[in-house]
Amino acid sequence: VYTFDAKTLLFIQANERACENLGYSKSEIKTLTPYHIMAGYEQTQFRNLLKPLETKEKKDLEFNTSFQRKNGSTYDAFIDLQLFDDHETPVYVAIVHDTTQRNRHEQELIEALARFNLATQATKEGIWELQVSPTDPLNPDNTAWWSDRFKELIGLNENDPFPERLVSWSARIHPDDRADTLRALYEHLTDRTGEVDFQVEYRLLTT
Repeated sequence: VYTFDAKTLLFIQANERACENLGYSKSEIKTLTPYHIMAGYEQTQFRNLLKPLETKEKKDLEFNTSFQRKNGSTYDAFIDLQLFDDHETPVYVAIVHDTTQRNRHEQELIEALARFNLATQATKEGIWELQVSPTDPLNPDNTAWWSDRFKELIGLNENDPFPERLVSWSARIHPDDRADTLRALYEHLTDRTGEVDFQVEYRLLTT
């Protein structure tokens, strides 16, 4: 948590965790302003960022940025910023979350998914995944994920709408195959022994 003067923009205080992450002492942080530690920002840019709060257009600002530590290294940060001007000295209060780890994990997931899609495109297999509701495993609104290859197999392009819901798949099962297919899926999902596989041949309607 950081507090800084609305006029001079100098920090008034920062909690211990904030100072520790930046590598500055509490006395050192008071000689700085937010744009000194926000990578890529200068005074004019930062004051422009604050204008929606100053004009009361917004009550708070939420944005992503990078903070630069005393040693020159940086970390990703998500900021929730508010202006409190009902005091003798108007101040800004910023709640800052270090998002470096989360962003790294998200990037790793994106890269892993890209590699997975490349691998499945080289095969004839369409992969899909279902998030199962324990109390209603065949709920049409259960969340699903479809690989690009799966969508190609049913005649869809990458940008064609295909909602990530179970019903998107179940509605395309051939009417003659639907009951048996869904019954087999239900028995697999509700099995507690791990012995009931979901191995069934069925036809899907293509676009």
